Amino acid sequence: MLRNREWARVEEDECLSARAAAFDDASRLWVLENTGRALRAHAFSPGDGTPLGSRSWSGERAAVRGVGIARVPGGFAAAAATDGELVACGKPVGNAGEQTAFVIWVRDVAP
Repeated sequence: MLRNREWARVEEDECLSARAAAFDDASRLWVLENTGRALRAHAFSPGDGTPLGSRSWSGERAAVRGVGIARVPGGFAAAAATDGELVACGKPVGNAGEQTAFVIWVRDVAP
């Protein structure tokens, strides 16, 4: 049962799992989601849960898995791991067949 000013979002995607959540400087709720072989940070309005936008990362032949998300000055940082090669924020990450941990720092977020 939800009380006044509470909200819940139900996602029907079978390949989706929420890993972590954090609020940014603008009080938006960012949820770090594993979506199949990709990683997504999804922004929601804190007042009513309205989706505001998202950021996503994936590689052609690599799986990306989120570990955590935290507020940092001007945005958020997401910790993740990949089992292959991908480009995140314009930079190459990982090697084919090797597990690589990395952090994505997203600043000046506007979903």
